[in-house]
Amino acid sequence: MAITFKLAEFIDIDPLIELVQEFYRFEHMHFDRGVIDAVLGLLSDETFGRIWLIYDEDSETQKHLAGYVALIFTYSLETHGRNAMVDELFLRSPHRGKGIGKEVFRFLEDFCQSMNMPVMHLLVDHRNAIAHRFYIKKGFKQQDRYILSKWLE
Repeated sequence: MAITFKLAEFIDIDPLIELVQEFYRFEHMHFDRGVIDAVLGLLSDETFGRIWLIYDEDSETQKHLAGYVALIFTYSLETHGRNAMVDELFLRSPHRGKGIGKEVFRFLEDFCQSMNMPVMHLLVDHRNAIAHRFYIKKGFKQQDRYILSKWLE
């Protein structure tokens, strides 16, 4: 098994949006035009972050689009400047449990270090115990804070 990453471009918009829709269905989240606009914004301006398509090559050297990962950039005094947040990570069902997640985080950590970002954050749904255990194993620690959000209309 070989995992490859392709930085998403506008030419990849159709398969990328299809993956994002799959992720939103999987997580029972509302998908609308605003999500598409956010994806387009991320593709338009690399200062916001990056999206990579994740490919899984099987033993027959066929590439399968396994998923995607979106990494956004933030800035914090507490974390000494610019850092990253794994905004979305989605792997299609046939590609889960094969070690791809480990490869994704190795890739992301290398990328963040190359960009001199000292911290990588992520959000995980309280109901997703499997993902939570995986992220803890990867070295993420639960903070003694709540993340609170307010949608501004």
